[in-house]
Amino acid sequence: KLSKQFLISKLEQNEHIKNGMDFLPENNNVLIHVRRGDYLLAKKIIDDSYFENAIQRIKNNIEYPKFNVFTDDKEWVKSSPIFKNVENIYSSSSSKEDTISTFSKMLKNKHFIISNSTYSYLAAYFKSDSDSIVTIPEPWMPNNAKTYNIYPKNWLKIKNN
Repeated sequence: KLSKQFLISKLEQNEHIKNGMDFLPENNNVLIHVRRGDYLLAKKIIDDSYFENAIQRIKNNIEYPKFNVFTDDKEWVKSSPIFKNVENIYSSSSSKEDTISTFSKMLKNKHFIISNSTYSYLAAYFKSDSDSIVTIPEPWMPNNAKTYNIYPKNWLKIKNN
């Protein structure tokens, strides 16, 4: 708990991140993180069924969810039927400024469908509360039988084939 507060206090020294941390999201704002880019070559892509099941879980529990996709492959997300009803699709370059600005936007969500990436993991870890729904892929890395205990107990593990 103290480590989390220490990290937040250091991150909040950046005005964009502080704005994201202080922002009170609407109860139906949902982050979906889709990481592809370098994961394509490394064969660490999250299976489509993970996103389908996580989205359905949110729809079953949140009235009128507003899905906000954060991705490094905007064209793929736009062409995928899984994401046809999303509110927003955000993509950024790998520049420091874009990364911080995007992370700030990620913090403006109440619920989180995260990928196997510390980028979305940290947004969910810092911003989720006891009323948030957070889904995490299981296993964390495809083609890896090793399990990791890296998430709070109230986060929902969803099968990643």
